[in-house]
Amino acid sequence: MLLLAVIAGLVAAYPASQMGPIVLPGRVVDVEGGDFYLRAPDSIAAGLVTLRFRATGEHALWVVRLPPGKSMGDWLAATRTHDLAPWATTWAGPAFPGAAGAANATYQFTAGRYLLACLVRDAKGFVHAQKGMVHLLVVVPAHDSAPRLPTPEITVTLSDYAFELSRPLHSGSQLVRVVNPSGHFHEFRLTRVLAGHTGAEALRWNPGSGVPRPDEDYGGVSSLPPKTSLLTTVDLPPGEYLFVCVPQLEHGMLKVVRVVGSKRSAARPA
Repeated sequence: MLLLAVIAGLVAAYPASQMGPIVLPGRVVDVEGGDFYLRAPDSIAAGLVTLRFRATGEHALWVVRLPPGKSMGDWLAATRTHDLAPWATTWAGPAFPGAAGAANATYQFTAGRYLLACLVRDAKGFVHAQKGMVHLLVVVPAHDSAPRLPTPEITVTLSDYAFELSRPLHSGSQLVRVVNPSGHFHEFRLTRVLAGHTGAEALRWNPGSGVPRPDEDYGGVSSLPPKTSLLTTVDLPPGEYLFVCVPQLEHGMLKVVRVVGSKRSAARPA
């Protein structure tokens, strides 16, 4: 368990207004990260679990299932020469919590050994996991039957190279299924356009321009491997947002999305 002083410091770092009491599916497991560490339980019971990720800095989680006979050291050695270890199963995870305070992702965990890892690369090409942002998580069998994955309200499809919504987003909390049916990795990075700015400004912004960024990170999920999907719960104030796939920005994979004021108005045809 984390020391009370550490917990108090983390709570102070994330104001209550950004940690709203949204309901997350299953059992909630907290993961804390920064430059360069991850803190999480060493073991959890199998079943329906939501990982809630809080981080200082630009970080994203992936979940890696280790096969029998392989260790964290084997995986770290493999990531020095491959983007992903070819013998491990890798899923996307909660990413870039930013101003939202926390990002989350929901899984149906079975018993086994997993790694929680940040695969964001630094300027020299090293993934953050190689600098300490990796944690071994042992999932033990559960004694009760596990609930099924909940039904999402909205599906966001990541294609080559666009975002498609099954219906408009509404303000407030909603469960989103992010699906990647393509043959490439795609990221669902959510940014919120700042007051006084527009989504069009955020689309045009260039990091080298010297102009302050007109948007801020607001959660999402890390790059989904091909033919996979992931559930995440988002809690959105009304306004404009950007959907961004940083690995595919050169293909124009970003989109301005307006979040309307209520679930009822979001259900109306555009």
